[in-house]
Amino acid sequence: MADSTDSGHPEKAPRPKALPDQIEEIIINRIRELGLPVGAALPKEEDLAKELHVSRNAVREGLARLKALGVIESRRRRGMVLLRPDIFSNIIKLTKARALSTEEQHDFMAMRCALELGMVDVIYRRKTPEALKQLREIATQESGYNSDPQLEIRFHGLMFSIGGNSLAGKFMEILPRIFRKGAIPKKHSPREETTHLQITDALEFGSLEEFRHTMFVHIGHYL
Repeated sequence: MADSTDSGHPEKAPRPKALPDQIEEIIINRIRELGLPVGAALPKEEDLAKELHVSRNAVREGLARLKALGVIESRRRRGMVLLRPDIFSNIIKLTKARALSTEEQHDFMAMRCALELGMVDVIYRRKTPEALKQLREIATQESGYNSDPQLEIRFHGLMFSIGGNSLAGKFMEILPRIFRKGAIPKKHSPREETTHLQITDALEFGSLEEFRHTMFVHIGHYL
């Protein structure tokens, strides 16, 4: 008798992976087993095909997938070389194709806000006079609650930088590529949120709790 779940429905067997998916995964595992560092050349196609007992075409397709992901690249006289991939490059490609739905754009904004709010304590501890000066220079260029998109990116990108997370900062850089105008509606009056200048004041002169509250009022409504 077939196994069933608690709901009484038969449990479906997992769908087997397609051959290209299998080859891609096997090559990645092989790279890990060999301990290849960034910049190292991969084994040749024919050697991988013999080792994995598959056709060269299958290996070529698996390598092409890894190349598209930015894991490897083809170099003259060296063949395929292992790279340090840019983890945001494929997201950028999707945004150029406008492949993200409005719901996905909302999710990205919520993820970015949760990330920044989660770094509040670190940002507060690592603030420096120079960083505060730069934040204030950006904030004073703005006109009240009407933030220029580029100033928004610079301000919050600098906040991530103070927190010491370069990946978070890079995530901030791709936001303009993700969000189309009007995709993230505001649920309140601009007067109900805090400005970048108020955030800077709280970071420089306020307590940690005051800074956290000011940040939450600024971006918490997106969560």
